[in-house]
Amino acid sequence: MEHFFMKADHLIQNGEWEEARKLIKDRMNEHPRLHMINTYLSVLASSISGETSSREKALSELSETEAFYKKFKKSEVGGLIAVVKDLNQQVKDGREDCYHSEERQHTNFVELDELNEEQLTKNFQLDFETLLAEIHFWRGILQFQGGNILKGLYNMRKSYNEYKDVYKEISQHMNEPKTSNNFIHSDVIHNAEFGVGSFNFLLGILPPYLLKILSIVGFDVDRERGIEMLRKILNYGGRNKTYSSFMLCVNFLFIPRALVDREKNLREVGPIIENALNVYPKSTLLKFMSSHYERKLGNVEKAIRDLVEAVETCRTSIGIVPYNYLCDLAINYILLLEWEKATTILDELISSKEEFDTRGVCAMMLSVCKEKFGDKQGALDLANSLEKYVSKHSKIDKFALEKINLLKHIKSDEEKHLVMLISTFQLLYLRRDLANLNSERASKLCTYFDEIVQKVNIDEKSKVAGDIKSGIATVQGQLFKSIGKSAEANQAFETALLQEGKIKYEKQWIASSYYEIGEAIYMDQIKDKELDKQTKHDLLVKVKKYFDKCYKISGYPFEEVLISRVRLAIKQVEQEIQQSK
Repeated sequence: MEHFFMKADHLIQNGEWEEARKLIKDRMNEHPRLHMINTYLSVLASSISGETSSREKALSELSETEAFYKKFKKSEVGGLIAVVKDLNQQVKDGREDCYHSEERQHTNFVELDELNEEQLTKNFQLDFETLLAEIHFWRGILQFQGGNILKGLYNMRKSYNEYKDVYKEISQHMNEPKTSNNFIHSDVIHNAEFGVGSFNFLLGILPPYLLKILSIVGFDVDRERGIEMLRKILNYGGRNKTYSSFMLCVNFLFIPRALVDREKNLREVGPIIENALNVYPKSTLLKFMSSHYERKLGNVEKAIRDLVEAVETCRTSIGIVPYNYLCDLAINYILLLEWEKATTILDELISSKEEFDTRGVCAMMLSVCKEKFGDKQGALDLANSLEKYVSKHSKIDKFALEKINLLKHIKSDEEKHLVMLISTFQLLYLRRDLANLNSERASKLCTYFDEIVQKVNIDEKSKVAGDIKSGIATVQGQLFKSIGKSAEANQAFETALLQEGKIKYEKQWIASSYYEIGEAIYMDQIKDKELDKQTKHDLLVKVKKYFDKCYKISGYPFEEVLISRVRLAIKQVEQEIQQSK
């Protein structure tokens, strides 16, 4: 049904943006979806680069696309049908087939010219409504990325209601035969499922206070349903295959199900990436996600190759500086302790005059690199001036922003250097990079980390001594865990908890330690163990106490990631407690 739109999408996802622009430029004002395709380019550029100005440009273009959309009426889609037929013919004349076998084999797939007039009208009216939902969806995503949560929620709510209305009607007719006037094309079905599925997944990982707001305004969020719908789109294909793949990878790599072996989550990711890259081999989004997958498998060198390829595509074929990808590349080199390569990238990023989402984080890591090479003054200058690098319009840089408050209470230069080091390792912990290191690499990082920590005397009278000590202990706990030293890991997390009443800012290390201890008890003493009912029940109750304490702590950067995991963990443990009675 959407040959021309599918061709444009293939070009975009494969990094051939100029070709996509040439394809649509002369006909942009004939159809609002053509207008939206052009806007997608800015939305993707913003997400890849992380530039504040790029995000503002994309938001502006979304407003322009919405205004253009409103010039058309749902009841007058006949003109849009004629435009699409003409566009499709243009693709067919070039003997191009933009649909794959999975799409063509779907029960509801037919060519556009196989639909009768009533079917055409119905499907195009539903697609027309879906387009407005897409506009609001991407506006909400950009606002979330910029840290404007409430505006993001507002637009996601609008988007969800629009998607839901379309999906409700589709659900009533999706099993109609091809001879029925109510027959719904598979493209229309899966575009609506993408919206509903994405909403359920994305909002299912929000922190508790936002979920309470959602429940008050009538949202029905079901993360598992969202994942199921995204899988359907991945297997079908269509214009949202890349985005569905990306979200599923985020789920298994960054927000994995609680109380599951990490190998199981990784086994889920490999086929998803392979499936999508078979269709879009040059996709920078997929290459970026592939790098995370390889890193979590322990293949850091392969992860670097994927990222280098993605960066090169962005710079040469797309024409943007992928600040977010470059930051990630520097992190890979830090994991390998290749400080010189990390420094080269971070110097380039910090020298940029553009504000981007990870600028503060990059300054923080560069300070550690400079200290490593003996440039103590350069490292100190970055620590003292960290505030000027932090993006005020970034959700990610809130992590660096918190460090500014911490540094204000620290007097000695040595302790400031220590905070920069701890902060860098904490970032690796939060991203789950430390959790997925092989024992050899984890051991090298652990040795490096401990050598520096032991050289610095922490000011016990400082108001943030508890923050620093708990942060150190949490990092050490994860490194011990990656090395395979379970007892030492649990002791380190217990050490972090000793600081609970002494925390001024960084509550996340207390929350994380409660979760880590609870998970360790479950994985080491309960999972796949032959236990009598009473012993198992008592252990499960103990685990739940740790998880409950974790869940009650809020108000820290990236809390949605941990809260999402512990919420699922509590649900699972509660079910097992009932079964053990």
